[in-house]
Amino acid sequence: MDTHIIEISPDLGEILFSEGQPMVSSDPATFTIQTIDVATWAARKVLSAQARILDRKVLATEYKKRIDAWLERASKEDEDSVGFLSGHLRVFTEQQVSVQRKSRSVALPGATLSLRKKPDRIEVLDEAELLAYCEASYPEAIVLTKSLSKTALKAMIKTGELPSSIELVPGEDEFYIRSDDDNPQAIGEHNRDAA
Repeated sequence: MDTHIIEISPDLGEILFSEGQPMVSSDPATFTIQTIDVATWAARKVLSAQARILDRKVLATEYKKRIDAWLERASKEDEDSVGFLSGHLRVFTEQQVSVQRKSRSVALPGATLSLRKKPDRIEVLDEAELLAYCEASYPEAIVLTKSLSKTALKAMIKTGELPSSIELVPGEDEFYIRSDDDNPQAIGEHNRDAA
């Protein structure tokens, strides 16, 4: 069984940078970054927090896989029993319903076995062939969806044409914090979701 040790002692970077650590306010209302020392401290805190978050996500994923594997193993015998007995109960129910006149159910002590007609469904075997047929013989069965091409819209804007129903939103600067080991960690919505 794999075990994971969570490091409690400070890493070398914490020891090296703890000497002369800048004084910062813990009150969010008064906290500001105005010096290189405080900016360095804050960037290291952000990178460390992001690394811990990623480590926890990896660990959680490993545990979820183990739990799913356990659930599959633990449930296999019951699932096999359900499949086997349900198949035989269905045959029994079909036989009983065939001799009854009105009911499509069989009442048992503690349970009721029933047959219900599910709605018919359409299964398309060859979509291209069916589209061609419907275009020629039954056009109301064809649904067209319209959408805009952002690439074409950008090209239109470059020509100077800007309809009133469109707005050009200039790209914003995206803020990145990159550790010295060249492993970029961006601070922004897209990186929180990607991890």
